[in-house]
Amino acid sequence: MSHTRWEPALKGSAEVRAERAEIRLAMAFAKAVYERRKALGLSQAQLAERAGLTQAEVSRVEGADAVPTLPLLRRLAHPAA
Repeated sequence: MSHTRWEPALKGSAEVRAERAEIRLAMAFAKAVYERRKALGLSQAQLAERAGLTQAEVSRVEGADAVPTLPLLRRLAHPAA
């Protein structure tokens, strides 16, 4: 069976839909963090310092490369001034 015959069936599976929804959520969160950081005029390093993170962690969040934990979300939402 060629993949073109089974691919449409996979597109509609609950597992695939859930994975795509998770990816869309991660991308939306990444965009929100990026846009807010830019609106505040902060570099990734500055945000990282304020939030007690590394610049690499901020980069991974903004790139949707990492699933943020609740403590990380809390630090991003309420960075020290």
